[in-house]
Amino acid sequence: MRIKAALGRGLVVGAALTATACLNFRPAVQAPDFQVESVVICRSVTSEGGLLEPVEAREEFPATDESVVCFVRIKGVSADTWLRWKWYSPEGTLVRDSGRVPVATEGSYLETVTAFDRLDFGPGVATRPTGQWTVAFFLEDALAGRRIFRLLPGL
Repeated sequence: MRIKAALGRGLVVGAALTATACLNFRPAVQAPDFQVESVVICRSVTSEGGLLEPVEAREEFPATDESVVCFVRIKGVSADTWLRWKWYSPEGTLVRDSGRVPVATEGSYLETVTAFDRLDFGPGVATRPTGQWTVAFFLEDALAGRRIFRLLPGL
């Protein structure tokens, strides 16, 4: 999936309904180096003012939840780049790799880029591994953030 920024107003860019990673952009006028402003674990995301926002940020989730979201906000993107999320179970096993999710600036400076990836446990799965999970977020090949969250039985 290749994502392209739109000039002018912010644009929420979505892929097919079955995709679990999504990006959106807000262009600006000048170009400092980009930086990761936040990496948040949450229940879902919503669109506000043309950008995505996390909903119910938390560190603990009931093991009955069907998914967990890792939301990121990046400031000052002035060149094409790519994002990647890797999700690890309590045993340290890689259970999901989003693969490379491109951010195409088309030569524009993007003041803010928001993106997320969702770890889906699957509908009807009664037992999910409880304990401490980890999600690692990468900008190109560099680790840019890591968050720990817990799936708790009977929460």
